Amino acid sequence: MISARTSVFADLQLMPAAVRWTAAAAAAAIAAVGVSAIVIAADVAFRSHLTADYVAQYTSALMPRIGFRILASAFEEVKWRLGLMTLLIGVARLALGRRPPDWFFIGVIAFVQVCNVADGLVAAPVYGTLRFFLPGGVWGWLYWRHGWLTALAAHAGCHLIIDPALLIVLS
Repeated sequence: MISARTSVFADLQLMPAAVRWTAAAAAAAIAAVGVSAIVIAADVAFRSHLTADYVAQYTSALMPRIGFRILASAFEEVKWRLGLMTLLIGVARLALGRRPPDWFFIGVIAFVQVCNVADGLVAAPVYGTLRFFLPGGVWGWLYWRHGWLTALAAHAGCHLIIDPALLIVLS
């Protein structure tokens, strides 16, 4: 019984294994650039649907905002991936007696994140998918495959690209 309890979270890790740091760093960089490109393109394409508050938020002064966004991304990673995703995977592993399918929990966490963040932001479901669901799924996949620190680094790094770019394209 003890060994079953200790193996509930066996598939999850805070950091990538020593031999996988290079792969994790590459995955984080590719994810940060790719997600940033998609978010920026979505904001440009759906500019007429964005609320005035959203536009004002991303066209405000960069320096205090980017620091806040990086801290907020860290909080989201603690809340969604390290908290809820870890809990759901542990419960599912206990219930199923095996590792749950990758896509299921990544999708669940991304969906919950979309419902929480996108509520009232925009009426276009395609935009919500591109802006919140897809990134949440990417961060969940990074956590599942490369560890929580990789997802955190990619998510925070994404704002180093998104925030300056949105300041330019939304102004």
